[in-house]
Amino acid sequence: LDGRFGDVATLAAAAVAIPGDDRLGKDTFAIQMTKLALEQGRPEPFRAALVRSLDEQPDHAVLRSMLALADTELGNAGDGRRQRDR
Repeated sequence: LDGRFGDVATLAAAAVAIPGDDRLGKDTFAIQMTKLALEQGRPEPFRAALVRSLDEQPDHAVLRSMLALADTELGNAGDGRRQRDR
């Protein structure tokens, strides 16, 4: 997106709004919004969304890695390591 961070939320919301029970759309939203939050130095708002997604898909490696990174960025390196090692 060439640094157009303002477009990310709109595009991610469009992906999750696609009709049907599409896990890919929900995962895309969680991944894109968490990546944006991490880039902007504010991972806390999307940490809960990652946890909810992982409750539904505990073996999702990308979401698990993003949660580990978010925890580490929030100063919880021990939690990040535990997520990584699951």
